[in-house]
Amino acid sequence: MGLRLTLAMLVGAAGFSFIAYTEYNTYSTTRVEPNSLTMTELVANGFGDNANVVLTEFALSERGVVSTGDTKSAYIPATTIQDAISTVMKDATTDAETGEMIVAEDYKFSPKSFPLIVCLNDITDAEMDAYWNAESLEGIILTGYGSLGSDTRKDLKTRFPQADFDNIMALHVGKERPSLNVILGLLGGATICLLIGLGSIVHMIGKRKPQAPTHTSGFEQPTPME
Repeated sequence: MGLRLTLAMLVGAAGFSFIAYTEYNTYSTTRVEPNSLTMTELVANGFGDNANVVLTEFALSERGVVSTGDTKSAYIPATTIQDAISTVMKDATTDAETGEMIVAEDYKFSPKSFPLIVCLNDITDAEMDAYWNAESLEGIILTGYGSLGSDTRKDLKTRFPQADFDNIMALHVGKERPSLNVILGLLGGATICLLIGLGSIVHMIGKRKPQAPTHTSGFEQPTPME
């Protein structure tokens, strides 16, 4: 076995282990049946012992990160309806002619900070419109650094520099609770890669072990007398 194969096996073991770790974290914080709660309840009390939720009474921002292509991924700030109305009223303008206040429709808002990011992956334009008009969203809430991809987190930080991304929750709509069998399979893959990698290291060390020197001479050894 060569050095490249050894490194590939060790990297594979680390990759399988990391995925298994993140999936187990999701598994341990979720239950089979989703937890129904409002956005106000989520902000006030968190998701408790079940991150598998059906979320209601929320408001989505008109700003967010949306990828392009045949299918899209969107990362949309969300908050309570009360906070959205408050933000909309702060951003309202007055009509110069009539003196009437002009506010955005459908509670769309451009927040400086927010408690939740709604993550929509691999969706079409029609599905995007349906989510905008949905009264509830079902999925799994992730927290911590692994809740968002590094590029997405960087882009959102640029758009919302005042948001506290260390504490923002991410609702991954449509994400299902991981299977324990899948987690065990990932751990098995990590173990196999690790054993192959370590075996390769032992094999290479064995090949490089110095051989004991042998005596050579230009003279033949004398034959013992009988």
